[in-house]
Amino acid sequence: MRWAGLGKWFGTGVAVLIVLVIAAILAATILIDPNDYKRPIQDAVLERTGRELHLEGDLALSVFPWVGVEMKNAWLNNPDDFGEGPFARIDRAAVKVKLLPLLQKRVEVATVVLDGLSLRLVRRADGRTNWEDLVSMKSAPRGKVPSERPEEPASGGPLPWVSVSGLRLSNARLEWKDEMAGSRLTLSDISLSTDAMEPAVPFPLDLSFRFDGEKPRLRGNFKLDLQARLDPAAQRWAVDRGRLSLSLDEADFIREAVSAVVDVQGRGSFRGDSLEIPSLVLTLPGLRAEGRLAVQEESGTLGFSGELAAKPIDPRRLLQLLRPELLEALPQGAFSQASVAFRFSGTPHALKIPELRAVLDRSQLNAQVDLSSLRPAMGTFQVNVNELDLDRFLPAASAPAETKEASSSPLQTGKSSKKSSGRDPAPVIPPKIDVSGTVAVDWLKAAKLTLSQVKAFIAVKNGRLAVQPFQAALYGGSLTGTLGLSADGQGPRGDISYDLTNVAIGALLRDLQGKESLTGTAAVKGRTAFAGANADAVKRSLSGTTHVRVTDGSYKGVNIPRMIREAKAAVQGRKLEPGEEEAATDFTELTATLVMKSGVVRNDDLSAKSPYLRLEGRGTVDLPAEAIDYLLTTTLVAVPRGQSGEDLKDLMGVPIPIRIHGPLGKPRYALDMKAVLEAAARGKVREKVEAVEEKLKEKLEEKVPGLKGLDLKKLF
Repeated sequence: MRWAGLGKWFGTGVAVLIVLVIAAILAATILIDPNDYKRPIQDAVLERTGRELHLEGDLALSVFPWVGVEMKNAWLNNPDDFGEGPFARIDRAAVKVKLLPLLQKRVEVATVVLDGLSLRLVRRADGRTNWEDLVSMKSAPRGKVPSERPEEPASGGPLPWVSVSGLRLSNARLEWKDEMAGSRLTLSDISLSTDAMEPAVPFPLDLSFRFDGEKPRLRGNFKLDLQARLDPAAQRWAVDRGRLSLSLDEADFIREAVSAVVDVQGRGSFRGDSLEIPSLVLTLPGLRAEGRLAVQEESGTLGFSGELAAKPIDPRRLLQLLRPELLEALPQGAFSQASVAFRFSGTPHALKIPELRAVLDRSQLNAQVDLSSLRPAMGTFQVNVNELDLDRFLPAASAPAETKEASSSPLQTGKSSKKSSGRDPAPVIPPKIDVSGTVAVDWLKAAKLTLSQVKAFIAVKNGRLAVQPFQAALYGGSLTGTLGLSADGQGPRGDISYDLTNVAIGALLRDLQGKESLTGTAAVKGRTAFAGANADAVKRSLSGTTHVRVTDGSYKGVNIPRMIREAKAAVQGRKLEPGEEEAATDFTELTATLVMKSGVVRNDDLSAKSPYLRLEGRGTVDLPAEAIDYLLTTTLVAVPRGQSGEDLKDLMGVPIPIRIHGPLGKPRYALDMKAVLEAAARGKVREKVEAVEEKLKEKLEEKVPGLKGLDLKKLF
């Protein structure tokens, strides 16, 4: 009975206590008006931040069974020198925490509501922002110096769990204005919602907004749907299913509206020391890519690994989306199919790609990359390509319009344009990069030329790109050489050395310019220096020396013996009958030394030999002006049989000058045949006089033996 009485009194006491607590809570709700604290709150914010907090709406307080507060129409001022208008504003905010679970060290939060949140972020041209005073590392009241004592690190162990019934963010807006970059970005109609978030229980999360920006131009919609799980005991999170949808209505880099979808699964830790995405799928018009990613922290270093494969790729669909003007200019059949796949691993400071495979039409590429440092880039690479037709992948050149404006273009006339060249940016090779590797191409076509077995060692170091050496087989011969290129704020400059041997020059020129203007087996060796950021500047800078030797060849387009016969006939007032001779001048050997300076090529030692001719030449070729001024001197050393030989017989041994001048594309040939014939006639008279003198000398010596051995010319 005694224990029963005690139990009765205890139960009564607990009941009374509960009634008193409830009564106290009700009294607090009735007697305490939270609006009485609006001014102290505003004063505290002003003292802490130097900004005014406006609480235009009423504050509402609840105590049981939920402890919560609700406010409406609140906004925070911008700093004084960032103009009028609020820095942040909210139309309605409400948050509630259940009271009784707090006694059990559990936090249960009702659905958090944020409606009409607006935030304006600004960066001035001098780099100052309108939020830097709010996120300073050492916060302190105005006028007080923050303590230099570091904060105590948070203790380890699992994070306390907070159960949230949900989150509702609606009608939100974020504005970003960067006066330093001249850009802006606005996120509007921001909506974020979740269901109840319980430990290790999946919950949905939906996020969506519109975006509109300038520099770059962007306008479209973003949507994210997730099925996620949070496990505070294990300090882990997971995304069982996620889809990111992006719709671009306008953008600087696209020419039509486009939609992209990313499907993802993943998991990781709250500490950020591990992340695993076993499935990642990106879908775009003309592209589908699949991949995986894993991030793990080991010994204090964050490492990552993964792979990505995109196949098949429709390059033409991507070009239609990004650069349709290039698609129209591409050769038919080019960029018809592609794929790429690679594995990667690394850290925030290094990257390794042990295997990369890519296909574009008939070209297959295999590569390896090993960068021991990313900033600055340092490492090695290796690239192998089976065949590469650069002409197939580059837009076809259009014929120049026959207009006055087109004819005056510097690229067509060779004249420089200081105005246009002044705007060309000078490329820069970062001085701290140290990257080197090899490139091998089994078959290469570029600028209409075909090469095979191309190999090059490329190194970028100390602000200079060097290709030492490069080699290739071409047109029955070989090419070896080196290339060096430096680029800084003063513009690019470099030099190239080359050594071509046993090259069929006719086949090379046929591919390069569509006709064999010169045939034979060529050897070319030299070194050329250049500078400039555009074609005109490079032409004006060319300097160096090149030695040329061509054997068993022919210069097409001009038959020098025929041209001499035609000129002689014209002087004599007769017309030469049409012949069947080829418009070409054969030679057994041609040699020349070309000296370039400021884009002007000078040659003073051209020499060519054939069974009938000896050629010597000297003159200049002005590459920037695309003009030639050259004097070719021809001497007949033998004549062919037949009528053509008879026409030339009296010109044997007589130097015949031929001047070549005018535009490089269409030079003119001038031959003063009248002067040549007069010289030949004078030579014949001189020969006859010398013959008479010789006969007279012989007769005098017979009559007067004492005159033998004397120079008879000195007697007169």
